[in-house]
Amino acid sequence: MNERALRQLAHVPRLALQASSSETARDNNRSIILELIRLAGSVSRADLARLSGMQKSTVSAIVEELLATDWICEGETGFSKHGRRPLMLGVNNELGVVILDLHPGSAIVAVSDFSGRFLVQENVPISSQP
Repeated sequence: MNERALRQLAHVPRLALQASSSETARDNNRSIILELIRLAGSVSRADLARLSGMQKSTVSAIVEELLATDWICEGETGFSKHGRRPLMLGVNNELGVVILDLHPGSAIVAVSDFSGRFLVQENVPISSQP
């Protein structure tokens, strides 16, 4: 990094840099939890904490946020040898993803549910004329 860039960076408040990095960490943690839920299909909060290495309180906060925004949903009650039986979590398969694969002269348009299962797929010709 050159000297001019370092001088400009010195004027950035340290708090702004910390807030940015903690927000990035929160986003990364949310992505990790969502991907673990998607891959597992059905998983408890305790299992998410074990698999991710995150604190249980962090996992619970992320799960509550994902539930409130309808990315995931609570499902069946799981099995437990001792203690309270866990509520299993899964992705909300009512959400869909639109996928475009563009080629010269055509495009493949598809819709997938959030677990990756294709619901519809179609090859669409594209005209080179406007």
